[in-house]
Amino acid sequence: MSFDRYMAICHPLRYTAVLSPTLCLYLALGAWACAFLDTIAPTVLVVRLTFCGSNKINHFFCDVDQLLKLACADTEYLNLLDFVVSAVIVFGSLILIIVSYLNIIIAIVKIPSSGGRWKSFATCSSHLLVVFIFYVGTVFMSLRSIKDSYVDFNKLSVVLNTIITPLFNPFIYTLRNDQVKCALKSLWNYGDRYIGN
Repeated sequence: MSFDRYMAICHPLRYTAVLSPTLCLYLALGAWACAFLDTIAPTVLVVRLTFCGSNKINHFFCDVDQLLKLACADTEYLNLLDFVVSAVIVFGSLILIIVSYLNIIIAIVKIPSSGGRWKSFATCSSHLLVVFIFYVGTVFMSLRSIKDSYVDFNKLSVVLNTIITPLFNPFIYTLRNDQVKCALKSLWNYGDRYIGN
């Protein structure tokens, strides 16, 4: 999305030529490949572990961090590997997004009219809000402590990323639509008239 916004604002005349369906496919495949590579190494290494004691994890789903706590063997190396791989993926993509938006901000500042600047910023604002919500939770999850006292905080981060962000996406992206704004205003005015009577 940040690359799409970058092309739309910084190079609008080249947008359709550069952002072809083939490039979009390659970008999607690259994102999926990174996500797969992020999980494959820790998964292969965790499968080889032996587990002892309780088979109950203190989480909503079977997270690698929680599985490592159930292992009988020393998992310090696997915890470090999980942290490094996650940090590279999270911060690598965050750096690409930041670079894109810095270029967008530089391009927006150069727009002579305030209306053009506002329209360009409005184009990016919804994506920036979703990125901010998602990365706040992701960064805290990536930098989580191994201590058990932080499990509840980790659960909160997971809820933020898996439930709250997708729940807000339709609202964030549709509130920019003028028809949706008009429908909400008429609904609000109807509610005021109904409550007032």
